[in-house]
Amino acid sequence: MEMPCRSCSSRRLVSAIVSIGVIVLSVLALLSRRSRDVGEDVSNLRPLQESNPNFYTRSDVLEFASKSHHLYYQAGQLPRVLVYSFVDISRKIKPSVAGNAPSAASLVYRNYCYTHAHGFDLEFASPRHSQGTDIRDHREDRPPPDKDDNGFFLMLSDVQTYMATGKYDYIFVMLGNTFINNLFFDFPVWAYDRGHDITVQDQSKSNAGFQLRSILFRVSSGARRFIQNTLLYQDPNQLLIQNGQGAFLETLLRSLGQEADENGREGYRNACSDLVRLRYLTTRDAILAEQVASYNECFFSELERIAGPHGYRDSKLVGFMKTYLWREDKVLSFSDVRGEGLLLPRPSCLNVSRWQDDCFAVHLSVPDGEALNQAIAPTCPDTSFAWTNFYAGNDLLWFRNWALQSKHTRRPPRVLIYTWCTENSFKLFLNEAHWKHCYAHAHGYDILFSEHLNVSGVKKYTKTVSDFSTAWYSDDMMWAWNRDVKRYLFSGKYDYVFNVGADVLFLRNYLDFPVWAYDTGHDITIMDQDYVSYGFNQNAVLFKPTEFTRDYLDLHYGYRRDFWLQGDNGPWMEVMLVYLGQEAEAAGRPGYTNSCAELGILTKPSALIVQENLTKAIIINTKYSRCFFQELDRMVGTINSRNSLHIGWSKSAIVTNNEERLPRDNDLLSSKNVMPWANCFSWVRQTWTDFEHNCFAHHWNGVKTDTRDSVVDGKCPDPTFDWKNSPWNFANRAQHPKRA
Repeated sequence: MEMPCRSCSSRRLVSAIVSIGVIVLSVLALLSRRSRDVGEDVSNLRPLQESNPNFYTRSDVLEFASKSHHLYYQAGQLPRVLVYSFVDISRKIKPSVAGNAPSAASLVYRNYCYTHAHGFDLEFASPRHSQGTDIRDHREDRPPPDKDDNGFFLMLSDVQTYMATGKYDYIFVMLGNTFINNLFFDFPVWAYDRGHDITVQDQSKSNAGFQLRSILFRVSSGARRFIQNTLLYQDPNQLLIQNGQGAFLETLLRSLGQEADENGREGYRNACSDLVRLRYLTTRDAILAEQVASYNECFFSELERIAGPHGYRDSKLVGFMKTYLWREDKVLSFSDVRGEGLLLPRPSCLNVSRWQDDCFAVHLSVPDGEALNQAIAPTCPDTSFAWTNFYAGNDLLWFRNWALQSKHTRRPPRVLIYTWCTENSFKLFLNEAHWKHCYAHAHGYDILFSEHLNVSGVKKYTKTVSDFSTAWYSDDMMWAWNRDVKRYLFSGKYDYVFNVGADVLFLRNYLDFPVWAYDTGHDITIMDQDYVSYGFNQNAVLFKPTEFTRDYLDLHYGYRRDFWLQGDNGPWMEVMLVYLGQEAEAAGRPGYTNSCAELGILTKPSALIVQENLTKAIIINTKYSRCFFQELDRMVGTINSRNSLHIGWSKSAIVTNNEERLPRDNDLLSSKNVMPWANCFSWVRQTWTDFEHNCFAHHWNGVKTDTRDSVVDGKCPDPTFDWKNSPWNFANRAQHPKRA
């Protein structure tokens, strides 16, 4: 008879107690984590919160604390992240295709909002203008994407470059037209890391192949080595499956195979290598389609053999983000188990996918049309993100290049669109007023049509019967803007005042262009032009509130005491020469000796001479203009190459490698853009190339007659614009008093 084992019973009892204890501790840990998820603070993490004062810091810190295995947990800092958007959206956000601009740029807006709210950095690049060794150097000599499958290699090269800066712990790459889903704005991308160097979304076998729309790279030796091995496949004479992504997939199989070999299992024996290199150049070829299908079949077979089936893949180097799980014979996605900590949102999915509500990022499989219209961005939840206007996404791309850096925390420039006009202008230039106001509203600018005659000391002409001081081109009218612009410019409310005439029409092609982008580091910016008999056209001038600008305006205003060529425009040219002469002398070059001044001073108002003797007026204008442009070219160079410390001339064209680039050719992802022509006055429209697609605004050069009353042509694209109740709408002028 077998005796009972008392010690065995004791061991079983102890084992049961230990098991119960483990379960209790696990439950307590789960409850503790859940309590943090719903907002209970963790006292020892308070310094971490205080040192990272971003909109989502609190949720980021709690997410961070829940991952005690995290590489940077002990370092006491939140991960530093770069979100890198490798996207070919230039043709859709190009200003000359303004119809698509707001929709396409909403992609940009969402990504900027997300990174701003988490304190991450954001960079954009395109297959056409991906960045090389120098982060700021956009290489213009790269072939277009449709003739080069190396875009993926260029992306990897950029990731290498950013890794080498030492600024980041993670780089999250989004390929193609991918935007961050506002449902997951609070999710930090570094949370995808579960202890791997590279993280991708796991996928089941598909004819489309293993899609690489989102990749999380940890800045580590393993990730660097993986990228370097992938780049070894780069060959300008050899096309690869999926436009270069095939190299990534082959490197993936090789890396997983090496792990298998080290663990005593059969590794990768290059079973798919021959299939990754394309034998034909066109994807329309049926034979090529067969090869692509063969490679995908081979890849998924080898992937499952080496790393395991979909949903259960295992690797030390590469993490395969699980997208679903089974429970009671049901497939559950992230939204089904949200809050249980069992799944994370899918890194990316197509906009036509039924899983969109589970996706951190959405990839627009249809680049144009309805898909983009559905992608309009919501208001950013971070109220410190000041880019809230209709054209915010487009403005942010201009801002990125304009500021010469990728920081997205700076506020947008504050702008006043200013027009001096008379009351009858609201009727004569109704269409012009409508599109100016639409433009200002869509960019979040202030706008003012001023009738304020704050002038004194203007020389009077009394030798005529009629009172010439109230005529359209009278000196009183021409000088009125100067004091007004100065008053608003130095009010402390604006970073720029953009001064345009009443007879200026902002064009729909470039409604999405921000006028502050004209500033390339100068105090005053005006569109460049070469010789024309009636001089340098003073219109569409961008003023910045600096001491130079203050002095320039004051000196200019001093010329009102004499009759000058074209009222205020002759003095504008003369003051330009005076300051450029001073700059030249300071640099040791010959300055300006007032050689043109005597040609610009008149015996009666310029407009009166035009009225009395047009031929004489043309001769006077021609003589001064010849002198002016000769001196201008001598001191600062010829058109499109002028150089000055304080005065900027926006170029009409850039010539690179004997090719002329015009505004219509702009790619906003490039740092080498030509500004749209700000001031298309009559001579520009008559002589410059394709002005219809290059002009920001048309300047009609004069007052219309009452028989040509304006009507509004078209509708403002910003749906929040209310022209019906605008104070600048002529229909409402009786209800609004004159504004000083």
